[in-house]
Amino acid sequence: MRIRRVRRPGPVSIVSLVLLLLVTSASPNFALPLDESLVAGGATQPDLALNLVDAPDPTGAGKLLTYRITIENRGEATASNVTVSTAVPAGTVFKDFKAPRDWQVTSMPVPGQTGNVTAFFAAVPAGPRFSFELTVGVSADAVDGSTIENSASVSLSETDADPANNTEATSTRVLNRPPSNANLRLILEAGPSPAAANGQIVHTLIIANLGPQTATDVVTKFQTPQGTTFSQVFASYGRCTAPEPGSAGEVQCTVEAVTARRPLIITIVVNVTAPVGANIQSRAMVGTTSVDSDLTNNVALVNTMVTEAGPNADLSVTIAGVPDPVISGTTVDFVVTVRNDGPMPSRDTTAFFRIPEGGRFRGASTDRGLLQTPPVGATGPIGWRPGLLASGGTATLNVSVLAFENAGTPFKAGAMVIGGAADPNFENNLASTMARVRSAGTALVQWDPPDADASDDLPVPRNLVVVPTNIAMTGKSAAAGGSKTLAANSEVLTYNIYVSSSPNTEATDENFYTSVPANETTTTAPTAPGGSFFTVTATYTDGDSDSADAAGTGDQPGATITKVKLKNGKLTLKGSGFTDEVEILLDGIPYSDSATVKKQNSKAIQGGLLVTGQTSNEYVAGGAGAVIIVRNSDGGVTLYDFEP
Repeated sequence: MRIRRVRRPGPVSIVSLVLLLLVTSASPNFALPLDESLVAGGATQPDLALNLVDAPDPTGAGKLLTYRITIENRGEATASNVTVSTAVPAGTVFKDFKAPRDWQVTSMPVPGQTGNVTAFFAAVPAGPRFSFELTVGVSADAVDGSTIENSASVSLSETDADPANNTEATSTRVLNRPPSNANLRLILEAGPSPAAANGQIVHTLIIANLGPQTATDVVTKFQTPQGTTFSQVFASYGRCTAPEPGSAGEVQCTVEAVTARRPLIITIVVNVTAPVGANIQSRAMVGTTSVDSDLTNNVALVNTMVTEAGPNADLSVTIAGVPDPVISGTTVDFVVTVRNDGPMPSRDTTAFFRIPEGGRFRGASTDRGLLQTPPVGATGPIGWRPGLLASGGTATLNVSVLAFENAGTPFKAGAMVIGGAADPNFENNLASTMARVRSAGTALVQWDPPDADASDDLPVPRNLVVVPTNIAMTGKSAAAGGSKTLAANSEVLTYNIYVSSSPNTEATDENFYTSVPANETTTTAPTAPGGSFFTVTATYTDGDSDSADAAGTGDQPGATITKVKLKNGKLTLKGSGFTDEVEILLDGIPYSDSATVKKQNSKAIQGGLLVTGQTSNEYVAGGAGAVIIVRNSDGGVTLYDFEP
């Protein structure tokens, strides 16, 4: 339960970022009497307001608990020497603390300990909001039904116009729920089989949940088989740890939740070191904190014989079809071609294609063989078995991927092919491709945890806000009134974020962007040059909630640019319609310093370095062109093709 103040009224629904900003700026303020005590040097006093949100609420023993602290200056004067303070609450230990850029963290305990957390900023102007996140770990022996109490406060040098809103407290309930009921099934495949001595084996692990409820805290383990060494691992989602390539050990992949509609696909490649005639036994297992109704399908074994490599067959793989640059928010169609240059056929030809980390799978097809793909909307590997490939023969795989990578980060895909023959040239068995990424920068997507009522078993996340990250990390205050306790069967397991290039984003697999744990209520995402819109759902043991209100960024008209000048590392743009907090990017890559706007918003000047460490001149050195992206604080975006 949260202890809240009564707040000023604000917008109820968010349709687009521009509407959000217009409504927020037009939100009614309680009029202050004109009093000389509120006037200093012609400016009214600052009014710092603090909001504190805990997630998840309720929490559980051994879980992570995150506090999001949001402050804003609702007054008309700048607040100086601002300090935000909180503490690691009793019954928890410190894990992490995140502060906005340029804020100085002045005290913070080491992970696993307790203590105070403070952050300092010299001057907070009126308008922008700043958000902080404190993450703690709940004690493993936390008593069911107990509460975790915490508070946060903000201080400043001046007299605050409304000191009552400088402090807020929360009370988070500990609810150690009974585990959900699920049925995980593990399938393990290996190829080629038999495997050639000194060759490689590609393992595909398919973890499906047969229901009826979501499986939580899923862990998959794969021991490097005797007679092999580890090479590579890729998963469609989740996190994996593995031994160093060329060594042996356990590969372990963890996922917060596996739903009935989203299987987990893991590809593990090992190098064969066993002699001819050996039998390589591969074993994998999967476990969950849920009650698994059938443990017999949680373990899988597969045997692979080692044989002499067949007559020479030179396999190769290539990747084509990748534009450079790749535009964030667009679909890239990869063409993967496997060829056998002989002189003999290749039996049991096996390949896989690794989707770029910043990509989401949309579809795949092949002219021959079998495919094992990740779910639509996921990243990870595609397993492909063209089978017998004659000398001179080729096989083609077409893969559609939606690009979701940040500008300045390479969009990189890879492929590998192996077979049962003796391959005289292993160098062409691997292929990779890399392209630059252009976007309109990144957006901060932020929401509040859901409230429940008797008529809604799967409540939706609330107060979804999407803003360009050139604006200080922002947050929308929770609705006025007391909080409600989630129903006993309604614990949030993960939040799912969806994005599209048009309003009213649907929570479909095609629009899926990412999932975050229940203790996180923010994420960042690259935005398409034409604009991106978002929505968020919550995953519970009994399924997903409906979508939160949609919001967008980059969808409104931007500034008009008539002239661009680049000299001595300084980029000068002339035109009209620049907002005071305009952001300038090169190919979507931001600068370390803010731009300066002059002459009644008709000129924007950008100096300093890109976050890549380059000056503007260095980035376009050698005559390389770039797209100058200008993003206003209301989300409006303008693109300008610049040729030096």
